[in-house]
Amino acid sequence: MIACNCIGENEGVTYCGHSMVVDPWGELICEAGETETMLTVKIDTDEANNVRSKMPVLEDRRPHLYGS
Repeated sequence: MIACNCIGENEGVTYCGHSMVVDPWGELICEAGETETMLTVKIDTDEANNVRSKMPVLEDRRPHLYGS
């Protein structure tokens, strides 16, 4: 999971930063702080595929319910 968030303020809304990358088991890989930051992460695609095989959540999709 890759989640990004702005920092600073815009039109009265304050953004807190703390963008992060989390592995498939929920372990934090890296996290930015409250200043402008660039994160660089090497993603282990073999591990992602391993987790997908153990937790096949995409098999639960029901696209016929989504409409067009």
